Amino acid sequence: MPTSLPTLISLPAAVYSAIILFCVKEFLEWRRRRGADARKLSVYKRVLAHECERNYWLIKVLRDLASGGQQWETPYRITTEASGRQSWGFYDPNGTLARGGSLPKVKLDTIERLAVEVAYVDGLLAEKVREALDSVLELQHLRNSAVDYGNDQPGGHISAGDLQEGFFDYALSELEDHYKSLSKLYLACTGKELRQHRLR
Repeated sequence: MPTSLPTLISLPAAVYSAIILFCVKEFLEWRRRRGADARKLSVYKRVLAHECERNYWLIKVLRDLASGGQQWETPYRITTEASGRQSWGFYDPNGTLARGGSLPKVKLDTIERLAVEVAYVDGLLAEKVREALDSVLELQHLRNSAVDYGNDQPGGHISAGDLQEGFFDYALSELEDHYKSLSKLYLACTGKELRQHRLR
């Protein structure tokens, strides 16, 4: 049966004090957790923005390589140094480098790890992180394809003309979609459009 008003009034003051104290403790704990989550989210956003800038550098490099493939009728090669660093280049018929640059690696691990962490504190941001993660995974595929098509083993060169209707056109189209996904996450983290890149 419902507790009557006289019964509630007759409860000892200590009971009321305990109830009030419990409510105050719960409120303070809630505020503490909310503050901690806000601080975590601020850190996550800074780190994610940094990773977006690093992967944007790869997007710009792959765009340059793909657009070069549409212009040059000579094969391109991927060169790997002893340190593991890789570079790409288009060479003229005399073997002279005509156009090229470094080929940075995909920055995947941090975004992959934070995709789970962010989900605990901000569901809307977590969805943008998931989309960006999908794009970064596709960037990895595009980079691997670029390396496969331009390996420096004998017979491994494929002319730009052979790839123009395939890989280069496909890459340019895909890169635009991946940029948009990263830019959406970057905007959510910084309030700005993704326009600058980081080399490391």
